[in-house]
Amino acid sequence: MAEVTEVIEKVWQMLCEESKVKVNVCHVRGLYGTSTQATPNFELKFTPPVSVQRYKAVKNMVKKLQPKKVLDMGCGECCLLRQLKHNDSIEQLTGVDVDGDVLQAHRYLAKPLTWEYLNPRSHPFIVSLYQGSIGEKDSRMLGYDLVLCVEIIEHLYPDTLAAVPEVMFGFMRPQTVVFTTPNADFNVLFPDFQGFRHWDHKFEWSREEFRSWGNQVASDYGYTVTYEGIGAGPPGTEHLGCCTQMAVFTCKSPPKEGSRQHDCSGETPYNLICEVKYPHRAITTTPEEQILKEATFYLRRLCHTARQGHSEGENGGSDNLRSDDGTLKEIEETEEERMVSVSLETLMKFSCLRRVCPSVEKLREVLTSCESMSVSEDGESVLCSIEDHASESGNQSDASSTSETEAQVYERSDSKESDLLSWQQQEESWDW
Repeated sequence: MAEVTEVIEKVWQMLCEESKVKVNVCHVRGLYGTSTQATPNFELKFTPPVSVQRYKAVKNMVKKLQPKKVLDMGCGECCLLRQLKHNDSIEQLTGVDVDGDVLQAHRYLAKPLTWEYLNPRSHPFIVSLYQGSIGEKDSRMLGYDLVLCVEIIEHLYPDTLAAVPEVMFGFMRPQTVVFTTPNADFNVLFPDFQGFRHWDHKFEWSREEFRSWGNQVASDYGYTVTYEGIGAGPPGTEHLGCCTQMAVFTCKSPPKEGSRQHDCSGETPYNLICEVKYPHRAITTTPEEQILKEATFYLRRLCHTARQGHSEGENGGSDNLRSDDGTLKEIEETEEERMVSVSLETLMKFSCLRRVCPSVEKLREVLTSCESMSVSEDGESVLCSIEDHASESGNQSDASSTSETEAQVYERSDSKESDLLSWQQQEESWDW
């Protein structure tokens, strides 16, 4: 057995030298029962699991970058794709995996759910699944803003791994590329650990090896790279890093029009498993009209809350037009009407308004140009009549730009608890 192990080690080292891949030999020995790694005297647990933490880190990256075209290399059972479907910024979501049978078995995850037909998107959205290798060039994979390679490189054979830099960074050249891979330095913390973390892993890199590979790729292809850890260990193990290591590559100079990255007439070796076009409704209103409709919708809700507070005051309660966080304030009272002032910063707390309005300055510009709105002299708030908005609160057609989910929340706003804070928390939960 020792002779067989020695031969396997030599063959593996020869393959790795040819592809310039570094391998920790003790890991190969561990695969055959001769691991020298120490066993810790504590039970290692992650809350939440490291896989959940990885997906959260990737989703936060997507939320930050707001890409339109996202590619998940090595998508497997489409778990990440299923979660990314709910990001409104994405217009094209593609998954690629070398295992066609797995894609066929999970292709149903690419289809819209029933509520997505009832509440169509405001822009086209396509989900595609392809069978293919990360080591092959396919012209249909060009033009993506973000490429995700989550726990994939450690599954690659040396020849495929050697081809990845040219395919990913030279040919495809997306704006951002994210790689995650196990941190081999962390393996000593696993009880009775032998070999690799998964039977299909061909290698596992230490932090130094991963950084060496990443820095070389970034230097060769004109990218910058930063590194992060995912899944911290228990106190006292900080010197080993985190369970998973992540590299984020950002292109210094995106490809220009007419370059090979925009030429889609090349080879297409990938096999298309399915492509699904989601229902969407065409937006015929201008961006300014969308902002005004969303702002009007939330002003009515806030005024409805203020009106409830006044009614309770007349019945012996406290006549205070402030919501729990103090964002509503009564500024004038006459026999004809009662007025409240809502700050523009308060309106921008609502995620649905932020989706169509980029800034407070743009919101101020739109409201100022509207004859039916009255903006304060300092431009920091908008004045509203409680009675006017309360009389229209039942008119759901005026809120046509909002989703069904928001309309349902509005109907529930008769409850005193539906103040600004609870609305905001509800909406943020929709943003996954």
